[in-house]
Amino acid sequence: MTITYQLTTNASGGVLVNAQSNLPDGTVLNSNFFREGSFFAQDDGVLTGGKISFGPFSDKGTPLSGSYDMSITMPIARNQPDEVQECIGEAGEKLSGPLVTPEEITGDNVASIDTVVTVG
Repeated sequence: MTITYQLTTNASGGVLVNAQSNLPDGTVLNSNFFREGSFFAQDDGVLTGGKISFGPFSDKGTPLSGSYDMSITMPIARNQPDEVQECIGEAGEKLSGPLVTPEEITGDNVASIDTVVTVG
């Protein structure tokens, strides 16, 4: 399975994360944007047509600048809609690829991309 992304900035300087995935439509995904000790923002949504957008992310209206940790994650399969579970398995057992790992508490497979991005 794959997750790719591009970062864009809106007119007021907010950062948008535009992502694509081959996960089934209807999959719930979330994105975190953070800097240790100083900034944290989160957004979630539903994959439609293989695409999803998160944000815009800003610091209370102030444009972000510098390096941030960014993640896009598919939470555990048992919290996904039934039609998504039919494709990926009740515990995500049908998922494979380098972005797939077992979740620490449940052991269910989750998918996540974690990276450092620079904006501003």
